[in-house]
Amino acid sequence: MLPGPDDTCKALEAMALSNALATLAPNQRTALIETYMKDRTVAEAAAHIGVAPGTLKSRIHLGLHGLRRALLEQDEEPGPRSTVTA
Repeated sequence: MLPGPDDTCKALEAMALSNALATLAPNQRTALIETYMKDRTVAEAAAHIGVAPGTLKSRIHLGLHGLRRALLEQDEEPGPRSTVTA
């Protein structure tokens, strides 16, 4: 059975997100994964990583900025258009 349009869009969005995450500094990527993907609070993620909550918040802020920039750059590249918006 072939994937439907929704499955294809989800797969393309996942690829775009994965590619954008790969452009981030490792500490920013880890901060985003720990808080957004693993659904940890800032306090929980900071304790798990071993940094102060304020440091983690800074990494999240910078990571989200970098992620937004990377996704926008992907959207500007020639080729198939992504449906991901920032």
